[in-house]
Amino acid sequence: MKHEQVTTVEQLISDLEAASFRNDVEAIVALFAPDATIESYLVSRVFNRTEGVCRGRTEIRELALALSKRGRPWGGHEPPIIRGNTVAIEYRSASSDAEKFSVDIIEVRDDKIQSLRAYAGWRAMVALTSGAETDALRNGVMSDQIREDNRHKVAMLFEAFNNGGLGVVDELVSHEYVGARGDKGPAGFKAVVVGLRAAFPDIHYTLDAIVAEGDQVAVSWHWTGTHRAAFRGFPATGKTIANTGAGVFRFQHGKIVSAVLETDRLGFLEHIGAVSEGIGRGAQSAPSRP
Repeated sequence: MKHEQVTTVEQLISDLEAASFRNDVEAIVALFAPDATIESYLVSRVFNRTEGVCRGRTEIRELALALSKRGRPWGGHEPPIIRGNTVAIEYRSASSDAEKFSVDIIEVRDDKIQSLRAYAGWRAMVALTSGAETDALRNGVMSDQIREDNRHKVAMLFEAFNNGGLGVVDELVSHEYVGARGDKGPAGFKAVVVGLRAAFPDIHYTLDAIVAEGDQVAVSWHWTGTHRAAFRGFPATGKTIANTGAGVFRFQHGKIVSAVLETDRLGFLEHIGAVSEGIGRGAQSAPSRP
């Protein structure tokens, strides 16, 4: 990429930021090509249309005027990521009750903005992990945010076991998900939660460690619960059970598509009395005589 091209793109983005800060609508419009497009969830609100796209300078002017009256819901932004004629800018929320972050993906052509696509929150995660933007952004500043968001999603998933809130499963688990026991999609995952909570109504998971890297999240945990109903063929014992486990969750397009899980199955069987304690530890040697 030529140095002149980088300078031009950087200057264009700088001019857009300055014009937006001043609420200078005409200066904003002048930075866009005559046939430019803007795709944003805000377009639907301003134009009252299902399609979230506005086209041409006339509609862009109308959008900019409307947004200038809304104030600035986004705080500062990270340094732009520039890959050729593609620019990605991550904005931080200035409001605690708003989405945590937004990403603008801007295409520049002939020294003008040809398209701007604005994504917020979860839609930004999907945009950053799929489609044409991947090559430009995978190694950018958003990688840390993606890992942190994946960690948060796994923690939310375990809260569903603790509180029985199954609605979040639809948001976190992909329809392509296949579990260790053949459970498929959000419905299959919910069935696992329901079955476990039916057998252990007071079950509580504590996450001991959680690490995210790339598209995977590794987690270890321990849980306790009272065995109140039959579980996988074992009748209720009324005993308080403690167990440990670990797993790796893999994400795709912002949702969990697979999980590899390991739990202390032998320890569980010992706790409910299905097998003798220490059966898996081998024979105990007799103490030596003095």
